[in-house]
Amino acid sequence: MKVALLSMGTCQTAIKTLEYFSEQESPIDFVLVETAQRTRFPKTVQEMNENHAQFEIQLGVRAPKSWKRKIWDSLPLSFRNAVRRHSSKLPGLNRISVEHRAQKMGIPVVVVPQHSSVEGLKALQDHQIDYALLTSSARLIKAPLISDEAPKIINAHFAQLPRHRALDAMAWSILAGAPTGLATHFVDEGIDTGPLLGFWDVAPEKGDTLHSLEQKMDEEKPPAFFEILKRIEKGEVNPVAQKIDEGTHHRPMTVQELLQAESLLQRRIAGEETPNQEEANLSVSQ
Repeated sequence: MKVALLSMGTCQTAIKTLEYFSEQESPIDFVLVETAQRTRFPKTVQEMNENHAQFEIQLGVRAPKSWKRKIWDSLPLSFRNAVRRHSSKLPGLNRISVEHRAQKMGIPVVVVPQHSSVEGLKALQDHQIDYALLTSSARLIKAPLISDEAPKIINAHFAQLPRHRALDAMAWSILAGAPTGLATHFVDEGIDTGPLLGFWDVAPEKGDTLHSLEQKMDEEKPPAFFEILKRIEKGEVNPVAQKIDEGTHHRPMTVQELLQAESLLQRRIAGEETPNQEEANLSVSQ
């Protein structure tokens, strides 16, 4: 079984996945790096980012923007992306250059503008890849990378599926009183709708916050990926198709909902009973 990794030019999760598989003496066979970065984001993503920034400021874990940051944010996104793209080629200035790290480990790398492209598919086919792990991508994966000619792509989603899809899924699952962890699934043309492979528990611990729990889930992606691939190799996994109408496609949380989720997380960690989603009278967009 040959395994590839799909990543943007800079991605800490990709680096950790490369290192974890190497430590398990089962190194990644190939890395497909995407260079094109988005110049525009959907309104829902912009809304989510703004709400999270305000939420972190209210919690005191993020300072209000400095004048330097405000100037940087006012520059065109295409210019900021170009700066990030060029800095990723200089490992001395950027410690998470995926291409540089993979090459240092002796892992073949191909760089393409977009993962979902004829060039991307050809690179995976040329390296005879069976499965590709999705650690980061600027855009949703689509054809031709999702086709009978392409390898199966595996994602690790931050909540149970199909119950909690799309944005702020981890926080919504906390409000619903659901277990926290990573749902591994094959990627299809929908958003978090591909066949389910398994669930990797990531329980909150004393001192955790929404922010640190999300970081912890990122850190758990490499072992979750490794475990599910080993189970697939042993024939122990039977992918389960998701029923589209059984899932919830979440909208971004408001600042108030994020604060409520943080409060419920702290109560869960303290062992207190917490209301479920219906009792909290929360609105969820279908």
